This record gives sequence, structure tokens and C-alpha cells, in this order.
Amino acid sequence: MELRVARSAEVLAGVPAGAGAALTAIERERAAAFHAQADADDFVAAHLLARACVGAVTGARDVVLEQRCPTCGGPHGRPAVAGDPATHVSWSHSHGWVAAVAATVPVGVDLETRGRRHDVGRLAARTGTPAEAAAVAADADPELAYLRMWCRKEALVKVGALTLAGFGLVDVTGSPCRGFALTSSDIPDYVLGLAVQA
Repeated sequence: MELRVARSAEVLAGVPAGAGAALTAIERERAAAFHAQADADDFVAAHLLARACVGAVTGARDVVLEQRCPTCGGPHGRPAVAGDPATHVSWSHSHGWVAAVAATVPVGVDLETRGRRHDVGRLAARTGTPAEAAAVAADADPELAYLRMWCRKEALVKVGALTLAGFGLVDVTGSPCRGFALTSSDIPDYVLGLAVQA
């Protein structure tokens, strides 16, 4: 497994000129559709970092990533490595930070930046189980507790083990959960959640 986290600007600064061509036409179209350049930069950096993770796992140099929604067929949904169903990939981006992971087992990653002034009590009540919401409210750092919970749940969504509608039904304080080992990392600027098939 290869997991990487970086600032978007660092990823983009380390890309040789013309490497944007490594993105597919669909990825370039999606990046161009963002209204804010910072969001487009995060999107591109996450996709490039994911390619680096896949390359580290497989040794491949020209990695093509694709997304296809199983419901509508649109270019979104769980990412995949084109032509390589044995390699799994996931990425996340949030306000100048990106994370990516690749492995030979299903994996999901979520990253959220800290300090964005959420009403975490209200959010935890809507997205957590009653026990999780109570734990967030009682924590010395409710924002951190909420983001740990959220990132673990989002990581499960990214591997298809949970849906957004099911957030309030599944407690992610334990591991494994739904067949996946869950971890979270607390870094001063962000929280990272990771789900790896157990």
C-alpha cells in the first residue's frame, strides 16, 4: 500500500512541464469546470498524487485513472486504474491539501482541513450515531472528534461499504468496521481517515 499526503501546491510544483497531459480529457474538463482556481488545483493535484501512488504499488509509469458512476454512467464515482482491476485507488482534497492511496486491496481515504468553524454538535447529530454524537459533544476538542468520525465514514463510502444516507446508522469508533480496518491521523492542519480491507 502507498499512502501520500501533501499540499496541493507542492504536488503541482513538482510536476514537470507538460505533465498535465497525463490527465485524461475528462479529468481536464472536470478541472476546468471549477469556479475557483484553488479548487481546480486541488482536484488536479489529487489526481496526480493518486497516479504516483499507483506507480509506487505497480511500477507502472503511465497510469490512467477513470471514474464511472454505476447508476448514471457519468464520469464520477469510485476511481479505478484503467486496465488494472487488481489495483485500487482513492484520493481526497480539501482546501490546499491532497491525499491519495493505492493498494492491492480495496482502500478509501478522506482528508478534511481543520479550523473551518463548523457547528460540529449539529453535524455530529445528523451524521453520527447517538453514541458518536455524544462522544463528539463530550470531547475536549469537538471539532477534532467530529472530523475523525467524518473522515472514517467518508473513507468507508469511498470503498462502497457505506452510503451517505447510512452515516447515522454505522458507528465507526471501532475497527474493523464492515470488513475494513479504520484509522485516522490528526495533523495540525487536517484529519485523515483511511479504510483498508481487513
